[in-house]
Amino acid sequence: MNDLIIRHPNGETEGRDPRDLDPAVLNLPGPLTAIRAKCLDCSAGSPSEVRKCTATSCALWPYRMGTNPRRAGLGSQNPRLNSRFSEKSMSEAA
Repeated sequence: MNDLIIRHPNGETEGRDPRDLDPAVLNLPGPLTAIRAKCLDCSAGSPSEVRKCTATSCALWPYRMGTNPRRAGLGSQNPRLNSRFSEKSMSEAA
């Protein structure tokens, strides 16, 4: 039986509270990966349909491409786009 599901004597089932489980049991993806997976689920597994999504009232819509639009430029391969970790700031820290 699945350890994530509780079966009650009357036959009803419910999911366990994830806060009470060992994180290794959950094997959770990162939040953006989980959002992308949900968007793919909503779009019948089609990445092009996720890209074309017009459900702008959905809370996940800005994150549907698997990125956080509020962090634009962070982690970029181009140091000029990533002001927190630019070559200049890294040389000043050394």
